[in-house]
Amino acid sequence: MSLEKVSRILLLVCGLILVVLGVPRLVLNTWLPLSNYLFYLCLLLFAVSTVLNYKTILDFFTMRTTKYGLNMGSLIVLGLLMFIGINFIGTRYDKSVDITSEGLNSLSLQSVEILRNLEKDVDFSVYYQGDIHKNKNISLKLLFKKYQRESDKVKVKFIDAHKDPSSAEFLSSSDKGRAVVVLKRDDRSERVPEPVDEDSLTSALYRLESQMNKVIYFSSGHGERPLSASEQGMGLSLLKGVLEQKGFKVKPFNFLQSSEIPKDSAMFAIIGPRKNFLEHEMKMLEDYVEEKSGHVFFALDPSSEADFNPMLQELGIRVEKNFVLTTQPIAGGDALAVAAQEFDAQSEITKKLEKDSIALFYEATEITQIENSAPKVSLLVKSLPTMIPVTDLKTYQEEIQGKQPRTATLAVLSEGLLGHDGHNHDEAEDTPFKIIVFGDSDFLSDAYLNTVYNKDLALSSFAYLSGEESLISIQPKVAEDTKLILTSVYSAFIIIFPIVIPLFSLIISSVIWFRRRSA
Repeated sequence: MSLEKVSRILLLVCGLILVVLGVPRLVLNTWLPLSNYLFYLCLLLFAVSTVLNYKTILDFFTMRTTKYGLNMGSLIVLGLLMFIGINFIGTRYDKSVDITSEGLNSLSLQSVEILRNLEKDVDFSVYYQGDIHKNKNISLKLLFKKYQRESDKVKVKFIDAHKDPSSAEFLSSSDKGRAVVVLKRDDRSERVPEPVDEDSLTSALYRLESQMNKVIYFSSGHGERPLSASEQGMGLSLLKGVLEQKGFKVKPFNFLQSSEIPKDSAMFAIIGPRKNFLEHEMKMLEDYVEEKSGHVFFALDPSSEADFNPMLQELGIRVEKNFVLTTQPIAGGDALAVAAQEFDAQSEITKKLEKDSIALFYEATEITQIENSAPKVSLLVKSLPTMIPVTDLKTYQEEIQGKQPRTATLAVLSEGLLGHDGHNHDEAEDTPFKIIVFGDSDFLSDAYLNTVYNKDLALSSFAYLSGEESLISIQPKVAEDTKLILTSVYSAFIIIFPIVIPLFSLIISSVIWFRRRSA
């Protein structure tokens, strides 16, 4: 028997050994006993076969066709290596460019700022129940990928609640049939409320990082808007939910049940009171501002009996108690529906509002600045220049005669130092104060809060007064309604182009093939 035949037999045995090793591995997902010895035997047989048949192998590699084949093979291998390398780099270093005008594929500046300030790893854990959330997981992965592009501190984990007993800590009976997202850092965790979008996710991340535990008290007992839902959407249940989602504790406060505003109050809110405050209640409110550096948010209506001017005038603000009417009602609205589009670009409260933002008020009154007042007064919100203030709705048609439309200030911020004698000073021992007054409470109600930028304006005001300026409200991004208008020439081009180019290529390649064949 020749050495060449012995070499072929050894290669055949080596191939059979590989089959014996590979089939059980693929079918049973396990290795046979003594598989490592069989593999070593296979290597030995292959080496012996190569030695016995080395002349034939050398002759093969010196052939011209082999050299050309090796050159082509080298190019193919090089191309594959480049393809694999590019994919590896693309997977390891995921970068993207958002070319949409609305920024649909990128995060807001507020989210990016919070992510870049992360000092420790944060786990984005998704607890799902079997395969029923497969499609939901895909949308969450796309959202999480945006966060991972901005910070390597974001770690994403998808956990099947059916297989992980620890998930019971974060799931309840009401979570059946839906995925739950929980952010974790060290021993702290924060659940992301539904719906899981950039606003709710970034808000949860902010709560996790800031460990905020501030309380906002809302006055009651004077006909103020209730914190619960009410008929015709006049309650503040949506505002309460938004504030709680951002990490605040929201509590009602009744002046008859306490001798002072609680010391743990981050700020105090008076929303739409119908009746006037009693003398001792006004004294409590003034003490809160003057002695405790209290920050107060007022939302006052022109038809209310409540009068805070004696207190507010000391702070450079006057509530005019008039009714602001528009000469150009918005579609579906009346003259009492007032649109505001001019915001103070220097104030921390309004400077982050996007260009062309609009806030909508209903039955609003004008808020003015008292000239030469000591506190710093900022005119936060102004209406469109189509307003005419009147003092009585019953006789407004007579009042507007001869008046020219103008802008009206609808919200004012007063801040500075207030002495313990109730007057403004610049001395170090005086207490700082911040007061925001809006000439309308409807814009905070359930009926209007989610209208245009009302929620953003409200949240920015509460965040500023409570010392949480980094709090955010991210508007959902909506793709613009773009249209592609094709002329008859472009339409014909689009139809003909896919036919002409392939046909031209076919003709050229046929001519080249025929000429080479005939050569």
